[in-house]
Amino acid sequence: MINVMGEVMMTKILIIDGHDRRALAGVRSIGERKENYYIIIGSSRKLNASRFSKYCNEFVCYPDPDEDEEGFVNFLIEYIKEKQIQALLPMGDRVAEIASKNKEKFKKVTNLLVPDFDVFMIARDKGITLEYAKKHNVPYPKTYKIEDIENDAEGIAYPVIIKPRISSASMGIVIANSKEHVIECYKKVDAEYKDPIIQEIIPDVGEHYQANLLFDENSEVKASCIKKKIRQFPVTGGPSTFFKTVYNKEIEELSIRFLKGINWVGPAEVEYMIDPRDGIPKLMEINPRLSATIRLSCFAGVDFPYLILQNALGKETELIKNNKYDYYCQWFFPGDLLNFIFNKNRFKQEYGYVFKKPKNICHSVFKGNDIMPYIANVMALLVSAFNFKRVLKFIKPKN
Repeated sequence: MINVMGEVMMTKILIIDGHDRRALAGVRSIGERKENYYIIIGSSRKLNASRFSKYCNEFVCYPDPDEDEEGFVNFLIEYIKEKQIQALLPMGDRVAEIASKNKEKFKKVTNLLVPDFDVFMIARDKGITLEYAKKHNVPYPKTYKIEDIENDAEGIAYPVIIKPRISSASMGIVIANSKEHVIECYKKVDAEYKDPIIQEIIPDVGEHYQANLLFDENSEVKASCIKKKIRQFPVTGGPSTFFKTVYNKEIEELSIRFLKGINWVGPAEVEYMIDPRDGIPKLMEINPRLSATIRLSCFAGVDFPYLILQNALGKETELIKNNKYDYYCQWFFPGDLLNFIFNKNRFKQEYGYVFKKPKNICHSVFKGNDIMPYIANVMALLVSAFNFKRVLKFIKPKN
């Protein structure tokens, strides 16, 4: 873009949730291209990794969206108008939800690529997700109502898992081993997360996969990358800490069909487990935002943050499907380190935590030519570690 003086003008973009590793992948993805982008990182936390990247041009601290959603939205709208920002890229669950809910307000002052709020909630609320999965013939684990448990409905096998309809990073998940235990745990979860879901547990020998997808404003798929989870934390189920790219046509096509069927717009992550009893991939959840594993997609050549930006700006992009398999990524600190500490099979892993690693590997946060975000990330995590209740809630699911 050139102004009347013949000067090259920078396209200003605002990436929010700067404390999230998705944001770090985003600022690096876009910044490394050395195009005319002026990248502003926003966060409610002054100490965050992304603002210290050499590709970050400016930082803004905004009101905490969890404490003051209206103040957060109003601040962003005024800031976007003042700074003449041309694109807004939300990263984490909460800001993605707020961006979708206030889509029309933001559209008046900038560009963004998010679904309408009713569509967003199909993915965000696991209860609604299952309703649409059934409608679109997407397999998912057997699901029960609390009345089924209370009335000893036929076919219930214990243990079962109780999941909040809306949560992140495995928060609120409980495993219950008997009818009485389910009823007791259900009441506790329901008090914090209204109307949780009860499902059968897929045997833990089942493999975990995720489809990372991007759709444009017309719900046409623009990018795809399938990954397999190798390690996670918590060990019993949680965010990926060591993962790789794979080929899985069935999961890719199933996910594209489902999301296209609900008129999805923007990035999404669809998670599955392969049920070892019948070999069928069962839908676990849809995360209605950019995947936390996105660094691996960029490493393999499917540059989601850049593609989101281009589509948000109304630029046409070609469909990119990953064709580089067995590329790996590790989220070492604190994710894979915690897996090592709590994993009873820590010394039986095909690939090690520090040594014996595959050749084609990248790291979620660490990067040799952009080291400051890693240092800031370690500092931020050490500070947050003093919130003992939050740490314990994350480390060990309730039972």
